[in-house]
Amino acid sequence: ERARGLVAAVGSDTDNTYITLSARGLCPKLFIEARAVNKEAVKKLERAGANRIILPQAIGGRRMAMLALRPAVVDFIDTVIYSHGREMQLENVDIGEKSRLAGLTIKAARVK
Repeated sequence: ERARGLVAAVGSDTDNTYITLSARGLCPKLFIEARAVNKEAVKKLERAGANRIILPQAIGGRRMAMLALRPAVVDFIDTVIYSHGREMQLENVDIGEKSRLAGLTIKAARVK
């Protein structure tokens, strides 16, 4: 009832599908992220009610491709994500349509 989200990431696609289906039945508004080992499980997890489905091998493949093409970008992202106590944090900020910052880049907005 109080949970904001659920991560279904146990060892098998069948178990993750069952967990997702059960959680969705208990709480229709719950945000559910589920792991799929096989691509074939993605549709089943979607039908079971997962909001996001993660394929770890696909993520690994994309990361390797990005590292080959844009190593500096990957290094920057790693620095932000894995800052471990440094004074750095990446945040999501919603900017309203009427804000003076609407439509500006971070540089143009002079945000620090």
